[in-house]
Order: sequence, then structure tokens, then C-alpha cells
Amino acid sequence: MKKGIRYLTIVLLVSLLASGVPVHLVYATGIENSGENGNSAGDTGSNKKTEDYNDGNGSESSEDTTETIPESYYLPIESNNVEGWPKGDNIEADAAVVMDAATGTFLYSKNMTAKEYPASITKIMTTLLALEHGNLDDVITFSENAVYSIEPGSTHLGIKAGEQLTMRQALYGIMLASANEISNGVAEHIAGSVENFAQMMNDKAAELGCVNTHFVNPHGLHDENHYTCAKDMALIMQAALKNKMFCKIIDTVEYSYPKTNITDEERYFMNHHKMLYEEGYSYTGCLGGKTGFTDDALNTLVTYVKRDKEKLISVVLRTNGAEKAYQESRQILDYAFNNFTKEKLDLSRERESAAQLLGINYVGEAVINQDQSLKNPAFQVSKSTSLNLPKGADVKQVIRKYDFKAKKLEFFYHGWPVGKTRIQVEPVFVKEEKGPQYRTETEKPESQTGQGESGQASDGNTDRKAANMLDRISHVFISTWQKLDIFIKDNTVESAVIGGILLVIFVPLLVIAITRNHRYKKILKERMKEEEIRKQLEEEIQRKTPQEIEAELRAEQEAEWRSEQRAEERRIAAEKAARELDAAERLLEEQRSQGETGNMVDAGTHLKEEE
Repeated sequence: MKKGIRYLTIVLLVSLLASGVPVHLVYATGIENSGENGNSAGDTGSNKKTEDYNDGNGSESSEDTTETIPESYYLPIESNNVEGWPKGDNIEADAAVVMDAATGTFLYSKNMTAKEYPASITKIMTTLLALEHGNLDDVITFSENAVYSIEPGSTHLGIKAGEQLTMRQALYGIMLASANEISNGVAEHIAGSVENFAQMMNDKAAELGCVNTHFVNPHGLHDENHYTCAKDMALIMQAALKNKMFCKIIDTVEYSYPKTNITDEERYFMNHHKMLYEEGYSYTGCLGGKTGFTDDALNTLVTYVKRDKEKLISVVLRTNGAEKAYQESRQILDYAFNNFTKEKLDLSRERESAAQLLGINYVGEAVINQDQSLKNPAFQVSKSTSLNLPKGADVKQVIRKYDFKAKKLEFFYHGWPVGKTRIQVEPVFVKEEKGPQYRTETEKPESQTGQGESGQASDGNTDRKAANMLDRISHVFISTWQKLDIFIKDNTVESAVIGGILLVIFVPLLVIAITRNHRYKKILKERMKEEEIRKQLEEEIQRKTPQEIEAELRAEQEAEWRSEQRAEERRIAAEKAARELDAAERLLEEQRSQGETGNMVDAGTHLKEEE
């Protein structure tokens, strides 16, 4: 009976194709595309043509039982070259990674930056942009271009031109059923055209730090200029998982469309990602992901798994068969869960001064604010952060690197990034100028090896000498600190005494430092207030017309002139009063002198009379 139905389905499809009816109008309640052209940008995948993800979008076929090991099996596993890092198994996928979704650490990486075709895992970026720029209640009207521009036989849900869905319904159709025509419709709704949306996708990829990714469409149908890499896809998935609605969509097993303005029957579809199901490819903790397949990309698979507090993202690209994609995803996820642990690092004392950073951790030119002391804290960090380390690894082997331009503190285990945290750079640094932001013994900046156009070495020689010197200083400092730590542990009493003495010495210094810091903050606050007043005045000036400004200036000039005139009048009056006072004093003096002379004459006359 089942074979009869299958044969009848094939006959119907052939008849429709022969009659010229567009294949896009044929959708599943049992007659979805069979993926016969093998270029579905959906989730039909095969060893040759037709092996699928058991999602109803492709016919099943037997697995290729050939024992020949493909060349991709021997492609480089970068993480296996890290000292002290657990060795991961070889897999047949051309490229693969496992990333810790919380820290961004890559626990397993094979050929992680190699450019590969993504197929339908492209739709992760499509959905992320739709959630960021659209509204879930928006109504999308599908154009003829959106519906009929996809390749015949590619994965779809039978949406017709003029049909309407909400954005919420559309995103479920994209992520669960991998519908290509719906991806087109969402792109046109968000950006006006597929081309504009592709540009938004590329801009977002650049924002996320993707360096080997370029999109030309929202669905993943093959194009030579549409590519990504395993590392970039993990970064895109990590960003998408920060959206709660995205997480809800990918964790949904089944969904249905009700009747629309054109279609009179409901449409049901299942999530293509088989690790969500209880049987078959089930994987403990799987919360969804995205499948993909084209003839050129082969099978691609992105998976999100959460166990307790561990959140992992796996990506496999260009695997030969759906079964192989699931098998190898499981293999590298098991490797990550079994070999790594989270170490919580206390950063409460991470308060290096500018002088320390310039002398030990920082190489290059930094302009120091003249109003600041090099003893002031150069940055602040969160109290703690988590690092991904191999089980049993010594956390003391983790090296710190400060990137002031990106405002982050990164942690490395034998040169491999194992965690990072944001830092808040203090005003002690005005800006960072040329020169490397940090350096370790294993790093060699390009400036050291580069040559100018004239063939002469650049000024990297000077940088190299400075780097070597500062590396030696850094090494001495770190070694001394480690020895001191051992001494403290072995000599508790002596350390306590020394600590008490140091406490007595440094407490007053600490009080002085706090006082200075308080004074600096007060000065800074006053400066900011003055700057705010200045800005307000500038804004007021900008709001006024030239006539108003001219009238105000004229009024100010007149007021100033009147003030000067009054001052001059007061000065003249004062001078006149002074002169009058002087004249009065002189007159009084003369009168006094004349009176004394008269008295003397009278006395002389009296004496003569007595004689």
C-alpha cells in the first residue's frame, strides 16, 4: 500500500512538471518536494543525492557503505596543537567546531576558518536579523519574486503570491521547515529587497567578528559568493542564542499554519533537527539548531546543547550524509563535555595601575592624562569570570592580555583563548596610539617582520627591542609573584607578621590615595559641570537667529558703555570733590596762619605800651 502511494506521488509530480505547473505550488501534506535536484538549501541531504533528515522534504536512501577514508578526515585540527589540550578525534567533516556559548571559547576546532558553503544554516542569520529589525506581529505579504525566484524542487511550504503570514509564523517556517520562499518574503519585508537584506547580513557578520563570511541571499541556495566558516557560524549562533524568541523557536518540535487569506487548509510541519526527538538521533540536552543541504555544500549542521550550566554550540560543515552529520556532531560534543570544566577566576583585585601596565603588560604608546597619576587605577573589571580549561589543568598557567582599544581582558592557556571579560578603562588613559596593544613571548607582531615599500625595515626593530625587554620584566614579575605565593603558603606566621607591618605602612598611604582620588573626582565633576554649561551656552547660541544674537551683542555693548560712562562720571566727581577738599584745607590753613600773625602783632604792641 505504502509503495503504491509513493509511486502515485511520483506520477503526480511528473505529470505536474510535464504540464508546466510551477513546482513551488506543490507542498506537503504528503507531496513536498523530493529534493530530486539535490539543491534544496533545505535539509535534504545524501551521500549521493537523496539521503535526508527524515523531515518529509526528501526521499530516503541507504547510506554509502564505502570504507574509503576521505581526504577531509586528515584536515588539521587546530585545537590538537595546543600544549596540554585534550586530543580530539578526527572526523570526516571538512570543518567543525565546538564553542562554549557563554565564554566564546572554542573547545574543538577543525579547519575552523576555511571557507565553506553553508546551505540552510544561513537561515540562523536571517532569523536573527528579522528578530532584531522586525515585529513578531507584522503581517508579511509574499510577492511573486519571493515565491517563484527559488530553485525548482527546493524546500518550501507552498506559500502563494499574495498570501499573508505574521512574522512569528514566518520565522517558525524558516527555522523548523527551512522554507526558502518564506526566507525571501521576510528579507523583502525587513529590507525592501533580498539584495538589501544580504547587505544587512554581511554588516551583522562583520559586527560579530566574522572574517570569512559573505552572504548573497537569506536562504542558502548555492552561490559561489555565498560562504562562511565553522568559526563564524558559531559566532552567529552565539549571538542568536541571546534572543529568547530565537531559543523558543529552535526548541519547538512541531508547528502549524492556520488558514490564510488564500489557503483554506492548515499546514503542519516538524523541526528538521533530529537531535530534538526522543528516538533515533536524540541527544541529551539538545535545544535545537539548524540543518542544511545542497549538492555543493553537502550536509551542514548547527546544534545547541545545554547540560546543567554548560551551554555548547557545535558546527559541522560539508559532511557526506545526514547520518554522518549527526554522528560527528555527537562525537565532538561528547569530547567537549568529557574533557573540559569551568574554572571561576576571582578578579576582585584586578586593579593594575597605569604604571604597572605600561611597565609590564602594555607595549606601545599610550598618552597619559597629565592631570592623572600613574599610580591611579587604569581600569576596572567584574569581580569574577569563568574560564574553559582542560580537566586537571593548572589555572596558574593562564596568561592575561589587556586590549584597551576593544576594552577587554583576555585569558590564554598555552596561547589558546579560554575566556574573556569586559574592562572599564579609567580616564588615566586619554587614548592609545600606534604600537601593539599587548604581546606575549609567542606572538610576533607584523610590524617586526614587515618591510616598507623602499625595502627597508620599518621601525619594528625599536618595537621589538622594547617588547623583548618588557617581556623579560613581565617574566621576572610573574615568577617573583609565584614564588611569593608559595612562600606565603609555607610560612603562614611569618607572612602574617610581615603583612601586619606592611599594613601599618600602607594604610596611611591608602588613605592619602583615597583622599587624592576623591579630590580628583571632585575636580573632574567641576570640569564636567563647566563643560556642560559651555555646551548649553553653545546650544542656546545655535538656537538663536543672527538678528537675535546681534541685538544681544548690541545691548551688551550699550550696557558696557553706560557702565563705563557712569564709572567715568564717578571718577570725575571724586576728583572734583578731592580738589574742593584740598582748597578748603588750604583756606583753613591760611586763616589759621593769619590769626596767629594778628595775635603776635597785638602782643608786641602791648609790651611796648608797658615799657
